[in-house]
Amino acid sequence: MDFDLNEYFNIFGYIRINQGFALGYVYYDRSSLGGRPIIYHACQEQTPYDDYEAYEKAAGGRAAVSRKIVEREFIHAIQTDDVPEAFFELAVFCELAGNFYLYWHDLDVDKIIIVSTGDIEDVFLKTENEHWRIPLTSKQKRRARKIKTFPEVEMGDDVVRVSLTYFRQSGGFYRGNYYFERTFPHRLLKVERENLVLAASQAL
Repeated sequence: MDFDLNEYFNIFGYIRINQGFALGYVYYDRSSLGGRPIIYHACQEQTPYDDYEAYEKAAGGRAAVSRKIVEREFIHAIQTDDVPEAFFELAVFCELAGNFYLYWHDLDVDKIIIVSTGDIEDVFLKTENEHWRIPLTSKQKRRARKIKTFPEVEMGDDVVRVSLTYFRQSGGFYRGNYYFERTFPHRLLKVERENLVLAASQAL
């Protein structure tokens, strides 16, 4: 069964697809290097793209596709309530919306959002799974237990800053700051990332 992006909005309570728009995706198959979905937004009446090549051509080339990915352009179709919880959900959606059908090296971009010390302990268990290349060391675990986990949202007049912690296999624990336009469309203006604890495979 094909993955339905609309299922996300049964989980999130403060964000939704703006009327008249829809989300879709094409699969970017990098052959032996990996594969991942590329999410896009379009008018509901638009016929979905048949494949990645058709999407790239419509977007104006590979460089344009890369820009759309970096800017998370698909969130231009997302409407939020004007409350801190909504922008936290929007930041989470930015990071996790494309975390499905990941293959091979693209599995390295899979992220786990951290909001409590219990989530950190869950990451430790996950990295001990046989599918992970190198588990975290005792020293890295001690450092990880000291990092800030609670998310923060700062609502400015024009810009909203969301700060949250996440883990990814390729890199370790990060603190990300996401700056969104407060009014619709909620463009992602920039992202700042700080590596808090390097993953074992990166620290050797």
